[in-house]
Amino acid sequence: MKLQNGTYATRALNERLPIELGRLPRDIAGTIEWFLQKYEVPQKELAANLGVSEGRVSQILCGDTNLTLRSLAAVAAALDAHFEVRLVPNDPQRKAEEPSRGAGDVEAPDDLINR
Repeated sequence: MKLQNGTYATRALNERLPIELGRLPRDIAGTIEWFLQKYEVPQKELAANLGVSEGRVSQILCGDTNLTLRSLAAVAAALDAHFEVRLVPNDPQRKAEEPSRGAGDVEAPDDLINR
């Protein structure tokens, strides 16, 4: 899909932006929750490592919080981990052209990410 003119680009942005603003925090929260479950890290431990309340960790995990990059970096550091980010096309035809991932790459299961 090529965005050929400003009108089309603006319309596409206006249609997709609310969808992405809803999806991204849930995907991130699902990924953090998956990590906590997989590595058996209690929310209480994450809260202590971050220096925040358990309530704040619950807010992060609910996926309704607009997290800053600094907050995400703090979560990763507190878990002695890092985030891997991919930008994936919505168009299934373009998605099929995407290169395969390496054997060491792990993604959170869809059932945790797509709530």
